[in-house]
Amino acid sequence: MSGAPAGHTITLATTLTASVASGAQVYGYETANRLTRPLRILSGYIYNVVGPSRYPINVITRDQYFSLGGPTQANIPNQIYYDPQLGTGQLYVYPQFSTGDNLLQITYHKEFDDFNASSDTPDFPQEFYLPLTLGLASLLGPDYGLPINERDSLMKTAEFYRDMALSNGAETGSLFIGPDWRWTFANK
Repeated sequence: MSGAPAGHTITLATTLTASVASGAQVYGYETANRLTRPLRILSGYIYNVVGPSRYPINVITRDQYFSLGGPTQANIPNQIYYDPQLGTGQLYVYPQFSTGDNLLQITYHKEFDDFNASSDTPDFPQEFYLPLTLGLASLLGPDYGLPINERDSLMKTAEFYRDMALSNGAETGSLFIGPDWRWTFANK
């Protein structure tokens, strides 16, 4: 289906193929903002739009996902597995969504955009522009006859500024380490 959004109203370009109850929830997205192929999913949450509430979902491995029983069961999902593949990635949700009351929110690593126009903006904060420029200059040096000692100097300078930019991005917070008691009583 497609349609023209105007605020919270979407006028559909074609009619629906089945009847829909009044007050039913409808979800839409703009194709310009569509998620491209994530490199990997870091974490996930189920967001209940009726509640509203939010709780974490387990990101599991391929073996763990395919060892689960009943892949067509429907309920509130509690586990996901993501296979990035070469073209479009495949997301597996277990169990499958049973209603439209829940949304899946994920945190992921995004592919970097290609630079194919002078108006493109890098997918990096501004503090990375200098190390990117110096690194690119070092890599293009042989094509422009830059001596190897000058290319090495450019690369070392790029690494210095890259490390400085990376030091600004460290997340601050506390780390608590303790035993996982969830399995202690279940195994007795």
